[in-house]
Amino acid sequence: MFSKLRNRMESEEGFTLIELLVVILIIGILAAIAIPSFLSQRTRGQDACAKSMAKQMQTAMKTAQIDNGSYTGTTLATLTNIENSIQAGQCGTGSAVTVGNAIATNACDGATSPGTNTFCVSAASASGNVFSIGEAAGGTITRSCTVPAGNTLPYGGCQAGNTW
Repeated sequence: MFSKLRNRMESEEGFTLIELLVVILIIGILAAIAIPSFLSQRTRGQDACAKSMAKQMQTAMKTAQIDNGSYTGTTLATLTNIENSIQAGQCGTGSAVTVGNAIATNACDGATSPGTNTFCVSAASASGNVFSIGEAAGGTITRSCTVPAGNTLPYGGCQAGNTW
């Protein structure tokens, strides 16, 4: 009985320690390459959501202007009544939406509230990037973005020159 076990154990082969270490090293190198690219995709996804939210807000502002004759008096509540998917938290924890320039200082013609021919809407993603769309008198549309302090452009969906 013991001789059968001994013969079977002597005939079985396995991996050497060196072979196992090489496999672990290769897996570690692949993980070091893949993980950073996966993490940046999350930021880009959150930013894409915020950009979409800003575009929805712009469309809702246009609808409000058609209904009322101007942008004056249009609030976030008004936009939410027009398009109920416009709400804070849609683009991850900490994301926000606003009418005017309340989230962050950005290049929306300095608008703090909608005027007769001007507006500024902003959506902040969970990554901290803020995407804004503004319309100046005369119909000129501007799209701008700001990134959290300490980050350099391009960052996420915000390109060089603070545009998107």
